[in-house]
Amino acid sequence: MFCPHVPVLVLFDFSADVKKTRFIGAICGLGCDEETGESLLPDHDIELSFDVVLTPKDVSDVGQTYFP
Repeated sequence: MFCPHVPVLVLFDFSADVKKTRFIGAICGLGCDEETGESLLPDHDIELSFDVVLTPKDVSDVGQTYFP
C-alpha cells in the first residue's frame, strides 16, 4: 500500500475496530484462491497491527496517489 515498487498483486485484508470507524490491522499477501478464499502462499503472508489511527479515507487517499 505504501511501497511504490511493490507489485500490484499484493493484497490487503483490513481489520476494523468494533465501531468500524478505523482500521486496526491488516493481513498482506499475494492473494487467495477465488473458489476457497484460502491464501495462495500462507507462509509468506504478513499480519500487521497498526499503532496509528488509519481511517478508510486515509487508505483511499493513498490509493488515489498510486492509482489516480
